[in-house]
Amino acid sequence: MFYTIVFDQEKEEIFSLNDWLNCHPSLLEFFSCYSRQELIQKEKIVSISMMIEGTRPVISNFSHFVLDKKGVILFFEYYQVAPYSSGEFQVFIPYEKIKIA
Repeated sequence: MFYTIVFDQEKEEIFSLNDWLNCHPSLLEFFSCYSRQELIQKEKIVSISMMIEGTRPVISNFSHFVLDKKGVILFFEYYQVAPYSSGEFQVFIPYEKIKIA
């Protein structure tokens, strides 16, 4: 298990996925679709149903993320999208690809 923390330096407070969802409610749906498109291409994804379940558009599936200069990195723990033996996964989404309402 791991943790990620995003700190908003301007507001001097922790930035959460809920903060982002307040402004962009369709973000979870976008993360879900984009993650599935990326993960399905990975050789270590051996169970499509496990990957689909681990990328459903719910907050708990996308609570581990960091903001990079070029985009968002989503982290998926062991067992979330694949068996333990496949390891942990991450998906990078460039900011210019994020399409939200």
